Amino acid sequence: SHAVPGPKIPVGPMQEPLFVQDQHGHIVQVSREFEELIGHSRSDLIARNIVDFVAPEQRLHARALWTCNAPQTSR
Repeated sequence: SHAVPGPKIPVGPMQEPLFVQDQHGHIVQVSREFEELIGHSRSDLIARNIVDFVAPEQRLHARALWTCNAPQTSR
């Protein structure tokens, strides 16, 4: 995988499920609470797209939501 270096976030003792994705939608960091919420380990999540974990019948809708809400980058 090609993880993009970015700001490090604390992923230790948090109360909230948290994930960070790169500009391509790939997960690059997760909190332990996010692992527990999704039911997958960090190694299962890293480099995957969050939409991969959405129910198949909801993926098209989820992908549209993530695309609309993704930060825009300048070219």
